[in-house]
Amino acid sequence: RRRGFSEYLTLALGATTPPPDAALRPDIRLADAADLDAVIELIATLRDHHDALTGVARPDTHRERAWQADMLADPRSGCWVATDAGTDADKIVGLVTIRPPDESVSPLHRPDDAVHLTDAITHAAARGHGIGAALVGAALGWSNLIGYRQCVLHWHPANPAGARFWRRLGFRPLAHHLMRPG
Repeated sequence: RRRGFSEYLTLALGATTPPPDAALRPDIRLADAADLDAVIELIATLRDHHDALTGVARPDTHRERAWQADMLADPRSGCWVATDAGTDADKIVGLVTIRPPDESVSPLHRPDDAVHLTDAITHAAARGHGIGAALVGAALGWSNLIGYRQCVLHWHPANPAGARFWRRLGFRPLAHHLMRPG
């Protein structure tokens, strides 16, 4: 049994300038309240993935639903969704959510002009087609337009593909959160 600490989360910082490879796509749009059920379904998949990586259980469904509904209603926040351009234009295959930073990002680690990218996921079957980068680009571009100049986010070190994705998009580690196993 390990007795020390292990890295639980990496806090990263990047600019709100969209990455150069984040092409604009017609299948990406800002979500609205009518998308809440699909957003919750994708977020549940993301939370289950994180739980499998870290062993930290996701929030209860009612709390998650309220949190996402608040985000969709807040003009300082946004959720960008990608729909299936091929077969089912109504099926959401990826999303990125941003909002003003909350208590999960220490004021010591966030610039005053930062937005918090809280969630990002693309269905496994839709990966490898630039959807994730395009979603991030749309969210960062919009954030820049409304005055945010930097973006903070967390990634799980236990997810090396996620770490590579965020680094490729220009995010750099700012701090590491440690957790004692057990």
